[in-house]
Amino acid sequence: DCFSDSLEVRTALWGDVAGAGALNYTDINAEVNAFKSIPLAAGGIGNWRSMLRNNEGAPGASINFNDIGKVVEAFKTIAYSEAGPSACP
Repeated sequence: DCFSDSLEVRTALWGDVAGAGALNYTDINAEVNAFKSIPLAAGGIGNWRSMLRNNEGAPGASINFNDIGKVVEAFKTIAYSEAGPSACP
């Protein structure tokens, strides 16, 4: 019987890479900036936030057009189609 009180946990909105709580052109622009490797200090987003394809969010991995396409899919209200996280090696 060692449980805490209930806790409300909110997940991020699919495709909201800019973190504004809404999905709009800002997210597509943020993903393009990540692809162009614009630094975080200049308004870019990190790979941990912009890697949207099939479990490839490894540190140092490159953003590509597939990631941009995933944000566009989310903007078009297409459901998340990836398998999700896999077990660690």
